[in-house]
Amino acid sequence: MQANSTNLRTQREYIPTLRESTVTRSNTSQNDQLKQMILKLKSEQVSDQELVDILRRISDFALESEENLKYVLKQDVISTVNLLYTTTQNKFIKSTCVNIIEVIQKLEVKEEEQEDCKEMGLSLLTMLLSSNVNSSNIGKKNLIVLMESNANSVSGLLSIGILDQAAEALNNFSIF
Repeated sequence: MQANSTNLRTQREYIPTLRESTVTRSNTSQNDQLKQMILKLKSEQVSDQELVDILRRISDFALESEENLKYVLKQDVISTVNLLYTTTQNKFIKSTCVNIIEVIQKLEVKEEEQEDCKEMGLSLLTMLLSSNVNSSNIGKKNLIVLMESNANSVSGLLSIGILDQAAEALNNFSIF
């Protein structure tokens, strides 16, 4: 009787471990899918409809959990989407890109810590200092939202050298 009790206890202890490994495999699979989506975004051989579908799936992925959001930020999706924004002529794709950046930014601000703020700030700073006027405006708008919604964001931006990078960009800017 005691052997059966021990086996039952061992089985119960094993079940959560099995569930955890299934979740880990699932997350790894999702992360791999995100990487594939990012690669497709960078590809020039993707139809406009497929680009829109990929952008929507990335947005859905980021909305699923805090862990997914952090993974999206780690994969520098904002820069990839910004690049797509600057290279496409399709207004719907441009609009979708702006929406993705705003969704990720708002989620990130909601969940953020100072280190996460640095990552977001760096991506938005890159957009702000872009030579593309529309990209720069999006970066500016989202940096303002970031600073207004979180007091820690200003110190995070200062710690990544926003002032130095802005000064350097102005030095490199030529009117003539």
